[in-house]
Amino acid sequence: MIVKDEAVVLRGLKYGDTSKIVTLYTRDHGRVTVLAKGARARNAKYGSALEPGSRILAVYYSKETREIQTLSQADVIEPFRVVASSLPSLAAALQMLEVVYDISFSGHPHREVHDLLVDGLRTLDKVSEGLPQVLIGFRLHVASSLGFAPSLYGCIRCGSPIEPEDGTMVRFHIPRGGPMCKRCFGEIREQRGQTAAEGFWTDHVIHVRTLTALKELMTVPLVESHTVACDHDTRNELESTLRLYERFHVERSRPLRTAALVRDVVV
Repeated sequence: MIVKDEAVVLRGLKYGDTSKIVTLYTRDHGRVTVLAKGARARNAKYGSALEPGSRILAVYYSKETREIQTLSQADVIEPFRVVASSLPSLAAALQMLEVVYDISFSGHPHREVHDLLVDGLRTLDKVSEGLPQVLIGFRLHVASSLGFAPSLYGCIRCGSPIEPEDGTMVRFHIPRGGPMCKRCFGEIREQRGQTAAEGFWTDHVIHVRTLTALKELMTVPLVESHTVACDHDTRNELESTLRLYERFHVERSRPLRTAALVRDVVV
């Protein structure tokens, strides 16, 4: 069967002397792995279409009994030239691609996530400041699309308004996915007790500024996330909180491979 679909290139691997195995995130078919014959040859017809982050119209031969399909054609729909030429933008784009790879599966399309990825790449191609906010906003919007976004308005257990402890700090309950008031936190500890391992997830504390930034990044459209004001400490706390949250709810046992690169070059 011949399939034509919009896609974003997630990653590629060398295969043989001149070919590539390419992973696509398609709009209507989810994650698809294809063999691009001759893609690394000097006169390859694909050009830059199979580079990570490229938005393409892909045509491939699909057979249900095969895990790797055969790519016939790939044409660039939208070139992200700034992303390709700017190291900070490229690093941010690579993290978006990794996030989508980690949460996607073959044969399970999710148009909203696909469109979020396109919006994220477009945003990186247009802005040069606020890239960390764009990345965090992207991850939060993906979590929302997949149904595991944090609930940030009121105590996650009783719904009462959150009063910061000492006027500045808020308890963020990672397993339940949101801030928790002091009374509920104390009751849960008394009722169930708590091991050291459980405390690792439940004793997370963030500054009230971080909670405010989380709310804003969840609310504004992704294309405007770079406008959310965040100082250096808030960005670091946002990242550490989201890293723990994803690790628990996505069951990611490893940190993002792009985390160190993003930390070094995306400011």
